[in-house]
Amino acid sequence: DFSKKAKEVNFTAVKIGSFRHADQECKKSPTIRSNSELIFNCNMELDNRNLLLKLNISAPDFNSIEAFQTGWKFDESVMQYFGWEAGKLPLQDSNFGLSQKKNGRITQLWLDEEGLTYSSNDKLFTLIFKVRNLQRLEKLLKGNDYSSFIELDESITSSKAYNRNIEEIGIVLNHR
Repeated sequence: DFSKKAKEVNFTAVKIGSFRHADQECKKSPTIRSNSELIFNCNMELDNRNLLLKLNISAPDFNSIEAFQTGWKFDESVMQYFGWEAGKLPLQDSNFGLSQKKNGRITQLWLDEEGLTYSSNDKLFTLIFKVRNLQRLEKLLKGNDYSSFIELDESITSSKAYNRNIEEIGIVLNHR
C-alpha cells in the first residue's frame, strides 16, 4: 500500500515564498517587465595608506524601488571583501550573502514594501574591499578595466529590481 509507506518516509523540504493563495498564483499572468533599467553608478575611492578600495554606489533612477537582488563578482587575486558602509539605503548585514566571498562572489538582497526614491547624487551604500595586489589594481584602474575586478554577477542569483508597480527592472553597473 503506497499511501501507508509514504507516511513512513522522512522528508525535509524548504519552501521559499508564501503558500497562501498558491492556487491563484499559478493562474496569474506572466511577470510584467519594464524596459527601464536600474543603473548602479560605481564611484571608486582608493585608500593607498590602508589598502582599501571603496565602491560608492548611487543610482540616477532609483524611483519607487521596492526591492532588488544582485550578485557581485570580484577578482580575489586583486582584492577581498572587507565589508560595507550604509548610505541613504537602509541596509543591514542580513542584506548580504557572504558564503561565497572566498570565491570572489557576494550576493545582495534588499526590500522595502513602501518603495523608496533617491536622487542621483545620493550614495546608497558602499562596498569595501581590502586590496591584495595594489600594483595590479592600479594598472587596471589606469586602463579603465573595471569589469575585470568588479562586476554584477548572476551565477548565484539574477540581477533585477522591482518598482512600486511590481514591474521587473534589469540592473546595470556603470563604472565612473
